[in-house]
Amino acid sequence: MEAFADPQEEHLRGRSHLYFARSVKAGLVETLEKLLNGLRTPQLDRELRTLIEGLLPRLTIYHSVLSELRPKRAVLSLSDDHPLRPIVDVFQVELEQALRRYDAYSTRSRLRACAEGTCQKILPPSSLKSCGGCGITLYCSGACQKRHWRAVHRRTCVALHEINSASVSRFGARNISFMRFLVMTAFKENKDPLTDELVRFLDGTQPRTNDAVRRAVVPIILFEFEGATPVNILFIQADTIPWLPIPLAYVELAQQYPGRIFLHLFVQRILVLHRDSSVERTKEEVKATKKYLHRHIFPFYVSGRCAEMYQLLRQSRGGVLQSLLDATMDEMMLGSY
Repeated sequence: MEAFADPQEEHLRGRSHLYFARSVKAGLVETLEKLLNGLRTPQLDRELRTLIEGLLPRLTIYHSVLSELRPKRAVLSLSDDHPLRPIVDVFQVELEQALRRYDAYSTRSRLRACAEGTCQKILPPSSLKSCGGCGITLYCSGACQKRHWRAVHRRTCVALHEINSASVSRFGARNISFMRFLVMTAFKENKDPLTDELVRFLDGTQPRTNDAVRRAVVPIILFEFEGATPVNILFIQADTIPWLPIPLAYVELAQQYPGRIFLHLFVQRILVLHRDSSVERTKEEVKATKKYLHRHIFPFYVSGRCAEMYQLLRQSRGGVLQSLLDATMDEMMLGSY
């Protein structure tokens, strides 16, 4: 079971989804069903509880895992009086929700934004071309690419290539794309909580009397996932969480186009399993709970109108106007990656 957790060693992390997908293909779910309905012991119950409650849900963020779990969704069945029935039922609900995300992913809108922050064009990826250096920054034209290069991309291209290459080599391009889809889905489904978070964020970053200071505030929306739906959604600044540094390449991008780019941040903490729950965790294990297995940033582009309204909110004094706040959020919901 510990093969599906996250080792403390950084270079060994990021493989649990591979091991799990292979195990499911080899019959893990059927074996789990037999263990649940076989001879029970307290130790086995503890192990199964950890697997079903702690490990399985967090693996539903992977497209590759869900593709293996999809045909197994009805395998687990327990008697009504089984002590683990409640947590199995909870996981089944979480799995169904994740599989709905999986199905929706195949029919998702594939529109993407031109990365040149003043362009505002949102087009199918086939109508955009990617930067030959980083491979992930998209443009609608050569003119936009040149303007963006001069403005910011010449300073960030290499760093973005390194960040993207590391993520793709560890987790796979399809899984990263699915995580971006999970963030977009959560963003669309949580307008009201996000509105409240924006008010809190604005209250915490005002007053600003200097354009340079105001420009330095980079709006980040953090989505923390333990399963296929986020457990936390927060507006933060780039330096809010000391152990969650935001790469400078993304900070520079957002600063270059104030209000036009919000950084959507997908995070999932590492999971460290202690072999004996009665033994106190070491300092290293406690420290590891603050580390993240996933930390993916997806620049989110909003319209010029939304950027203008956001800047008005940033400059407002004596409280946020509800009508302006609502209009800003309505416009923000129309944005794109």
